[in-house]
Amino acid sequence: MLTKHKEWIDRDKRPRVVGSLSLLFLVVFTVYQHILCLLLPGEIPKSTRIKAMIASYLTIAVLYYLWQRAEADARHLRAELNQQTRELMDMHEHRHDLLNELTLALMYLQSGDMEKGQQCLRYAASHVSNGVSKHGLPEDAWMEMINLKQKQAIERGITFHVHLSYAALENPRQSHLLARLLGNLLDNALEAAAESSKPFVVVACRHGMGYRKLVVGNNGASIPPELIEQVKRPGFSTRDGKRGYGLAISERLAAEMGGYLDIKSEPHKEWTEVSIVMPTPNRAGSKESLSQKGAS
Repeated sequence: MLTKHKEWIDRDKRPRVVGSLSLLFLVVFTVYQHILCLLLPGEIPKSTRIKAMIASYLTIAVLYYLWQRAEADARHLRAELNQQTRELMDMHEHRHDLLNELTLALMYLQSGDMEKGQQCLRYAASHVSNGVSKHGLPEDAWMEMINLKQKQAIERGITFHVHLSYAALENPRQSHLLARLLGNLLDNALEAAAESSKPFVVVACRHGMGYRKLVVGNNGASIPPELIEQVKRPGFSTRDGKRGYGLAISERLAAEMGGYLDIKSEPHKEWTEVSIVMPTPNRAGSKESLSQKGAS
């Protein structure tokens, strides 16, 4: 709903520009006509011409006032829509994070790691109370998030492959952000892949000169090239009925980590990859290797 209103406001820019130019033309034309009336001799009395000028200028002033009011209303509406979009985006993010954090806590507790399970619960509680957790999520939460989404994929009949050989993040805050980021991207990938006849999702790492990537790929419906940038906008979705906040939230989280999102989609192959691109750390972290394969 909000996205439709935003699109309507964006489409409304052209008529407003045309209205502004029309008003300017009316002012110039009126002044020009009155100058001709004053300079050229005629049978119209001077007092009548002056009254006509005053009436014309008053009409222009009223039109200008109404135009300014319409502009002010449009600006106010845009500001309200932006505020509501931010609030909805925050609500969606908190709900999504809370569900993932509680599920991670359950996984840790079921595996017998009480300390990390309690840490996840404390962090989830800080979300509910609007407080600030001292510790955040466990440092390996991002890897557990992948395991969690792999289990969910298997339950939904989605083939899920993981191929990682990845340097551990030295900054605990980055590990925490990466867990939240992967939760968003993997949920999006699972939703997209579920529409395929043979759903498939892969998580892999790639390294290059000065950067490293975590790639999340799926064989769901591809994203048209002209919509690649638009899908990062809050509220925009290529699937009807979806909220469209996942990639917008993910892009912000990637920026907080000092990186960015790179989206590649191949329409003819029905393949989409969303990569978390991060700069290579100054020091080599300890190696965390993971090579798993999920069953369909």
